[in-house]
This record gives sequence, C-alpha cells and structure tokens, in this order.
Amino acid sequence: MKPESAVVLEELKKHVRKVVATLSLDIAATADLFPAGCLISYGVLCERIGAPFLTQSAGHFLYEVAGACAEKDWPPLHALVVNAQTKMPGPRFAGAPGSSFESWIADIKRCLEYRFDPENL
Repeated sequence: MKPESAVVLEELKKHVRKVVATLSLDIAATADLFPAGCLISYGVLCERIGAPFLTQSAGHFLYEVAGACAEKDWPPLHALVVNAQTKMPGPRFAGAPGSSFESWIADIKRCLEYRFDPENL
C-alpha cells in the first residue's frame, strides 16, 4: 500500500470513530438523508491529511483503501467519500474491490455501524 493510501485509510477510520460512530442512525434510501457529517468529500479528506493537491487523484488511493478493507473484512470505508456537489462517489467507485453502486447505501450503513476499536484493527 502506498504511504498516501495508508494515511487516507487512517483518516477514514478516525472519521468513523470521532465523527460518525456516536450518531443514532435511521438509514434511508439515499445518501442525502444521512446525518450531517457522515459523508466526507474528496477535498475535505485530502485537506485533513495535509495533501489538498491530491483531490483530483484521491481515487487511486481510495482504490487501495478498498482493497485493504476487503482483505481485513472491514466495511468499505471508501464508500464514505463523495463529490462535494453531487454527494455521490466518483465514477470509478464501482471498480474498487468490494464496491458497487447497488450496495453503496448499505455499505455506508455498514461503515457507520462498525467500531474501529483496537481489537478490530
């Protein structure tokens, strides 16, 4: 895994632990109905890891994150990352390991319900 991908993975786990894990969720049919703060834009993610210049190429690192999540039997954390305007993942999302647009909403729910406690790492 590229160092940038590892940093992205750690930031997504941190996002779930600190921002999302405490929310009470009633998952509906569209991502627009998720509580504020559940999804993270490519730009915000790249700013948080100190690499705003990676916004246009973040998909390459998220692909590696998807592979790592699949290998560890974690929910697909890359499902939480969306375009700021469309609130949807990028067009290559479905090509990543364990990803499909059909399962995207369920994948988000799995991410939000999973606890990245030390024993799960």
